[in-house]
Amino acid sequence: MEQRKEKVAFWLMPAADARAVFASLVNDLAKRLHAPVFEPHVTLQGAELEERRAIEVLNDAGATSAPLQLQVAAVQSSEKYTKTLYVQFARSEEAAGLSNAITRAVGDNGYNFDPHLSLLYKTLPEAVKLELARETKIPLQQVSFDALQLVSIPRTIECAGDVRAWRTIAECRLTPTSK
Repeated sequence: MEQRKEKVAFWLMPAADARAVFASLVNDLAKRLHAPVFEPHVTLQGAELEERRAIEVLNDAGATSAPLQLQVAAVQSSEKYTKTLYVQFARSEEAAGLSNAITRAVGDNGYNFDPHLSLLYKTLPEAVKLELARETKIPLQQVSFDALQLVSIPRTIECAGDVRAWRTIAECRLTPTSK
């Protein structure tokens, strides 16, 4: 029997210490601003795939990619719901290579990889977002990432209900390279 295709996202996950720092920020902002809570992540790619195929792509990417680090560039805000308030990372050849490898496996859908980690999803006035970006301090200059996660997501993410609909399908560790 053929599996149905579903919308999935491939996420790069912070290592435990960094994940705890970002989860605390996400939780605090969500509580303060009545916004959804979500797992801190960097989106590498999205696709419509059968679950079995998506898990294969995830595991292949994890088996051929080493843990990596991204440099924190700034805290920024935008008009986009999924980038209300976010940490912008400096460009990274390793992260871009991982995103490109997943894109080659699932097909190009026009997603432009821009390494960032969202801290808040909420429709807010521009002035409030700018103030949040100014006041939010990230206690890390460099963030380690050591896992990939595959998540089922709605076709659009425009409100808290869409975020609550996310469902983790699988996670795998990035494989350290031997020296």
